[in-house]
Amino acid sequence: MIKRLPLEERRGVIPVSAIVLFITAFTIANSNALLTKPSNVPTSMLSKIISGNRSFLRMMTKVSSPCLWSVPVKTDSQWDVDLYQQQHSYVWKYGSSLIDVLEKELETSIVSCQQHPSNRLRILDVGCGSGELTKELFLRVNSKFNDATKDKNSCHLQVAGIDFDETMVHRAQKENSMSPKLVFFQSDVCQLSPIATFPATETNTAAETLGQFDAIVSNACLHWVHDADAGVAAMSSVLKPNGKFVVEFGGAGNVGAIVQATAQVIQKRQPGNDHGSVPFRPWYFPSIGEYTTILEKHGIEATSAVLYDRPTPLDDGKNGMKNWLNMFGGPLLDNFIESTSASVSREDVIAEIVDLLRPTLYSDSEAQWVADYRRIRVVGQKK
Repeated sequence: MIKRLPLEERRGVIPVSAIVLFITAFTIANSNALLTKPSNVPTSMLSKIISGNRSFLRMMTKVSSPCLWSVPVKTDSQWDVDLYQQQHSYVWKYGSSLIDVLEKELETSIVSCQQHPSNRLRILDVGCGSGELTKELFLRVNSKFNDATKDKNSCHLQVAGIDFDETMVHRAQKENSMSPKLVFFQSDVCQLSPIATFPATETNTAAETLGQFDAIVSNACLHWVHDADAGVAAMSSVLKPNGKFVVEFGGAGNVGAIVQATAQVIQKRQPGNDHGSVPFRPWYFPSIGEYTTILEKHGIEATSAVLYDRPTPLDDGKNGMKNWLNMFGGPLLDNFIESTSASVSREDVIAEIVDLLRPTLYSDSEAQWVADYRRIRVVGQKK
């Protein structure tokens, strides 16, 4: 079922021209410090991908003026953690640059903890997945305390990771049990609360109340949170005053070519389906104005924000796009597949989408698929 988002959820959208001007100025000033740039994207593909993203964003803006369209995401499915780790490692590897930003934002807090043994720094990773980036964050920040205190068991730091998917959390707990200061919990981001209590597990030996954090970081997660207002309200509730907020996720125009190709295939197989003529929104990909307005509403001031193209090479050569659609394409395909006859197979639909995308997103000479990602990165502080 397709639904209109209420008017109050569409406010705060600024003109595309203003976004482009802001991006240009911000990127020139901050390109070395802020953004992760893909170095292994075939040069011949860059202009096609970026041009395609711009065209898709213009179309979305025109069609979405009277309304924004959304497709509800199934919440009863589980991720294939093995495939996620084996074929989609770029997800957390690109997130490493967020740790650079967070470390800079936390410089004063880290020095304070080094100088005052009673102080503790708490960081929450929202949408931790199987824990790879959370572990890197823990090791990098914890090393600063170890270097200063010469005590590997220093209690200055706690890093917690939360994820909606139970199988991801179990894998994170299993593979990252090197310290009681690194913990993982299963939770819906919209249900976060300082008084939420999580039961004891094999790695977390006692029940624990979530409490509040000095910083929140999130990579490639928040576009799965359709109710952005509820998500931001919950994150703000567990962020201390002056706490840091560093997030990156899919922004306006993200995977535009993939969404368009899917809509074309659905329209061909099911004439009359609105997906063929109206760009549907199976994820939440906001503009800068839209998201920073929500942050401001809930007491988080955006100190910097950028929306930028990040063409992303996919793993596994010629199978890259098929793997991507199988892993992440559920919101695009599930409702359509379930509403059609048994004769329509997911494999056939994905093969058609892949064929449509090949001229734009695949390099034959390099046997490389590149996803047309656009990311929004926001750095902020709780008032």
